[in-house]
Amino acid sequence: MVARRLWIALQQVIRSVLIILFPLAFITLFAWATAGSTYGTTSDPMRAAVWLWLGSHLTPFNITSNDVSGYLSYLPLGAVVLPWLTMRLGYKRVLVNLRIKKLVAHTFLSHTF
Repeated sequence: MVARRLWIALQQVIRSVLIILFPLAFITLFAWATAGSTYGTTSDPMRAAVWLWLGSHLTPFNITSNDVSGYLSYLPLGAVVLPWLTMRLGYKRVLVNLRIKKLVAHTFLSHTF
């Protein structure tokens, strides 16, 4: 029974990550395609999408240069709302797949915040 719950939860986690990562990949691919650079490769937009995804989860970027060195971290509002919505929808889908009728708000809020 626990293995089934873990498998369904893993499926929802993968869906939630892909729901966020695919739009970021599309935006960066579109920006890369319209930039007019002749030196870029096709892995550049995917790398940028992963960097945006990491940045939206408050992963600090180590910036080193000759003049300035330090960490950069940012959290735009959309990067807060989209993961929260996908976690919420993923949690509801797990409950539906496990046929649990009672939605416990305390459990959801404790894992979200």
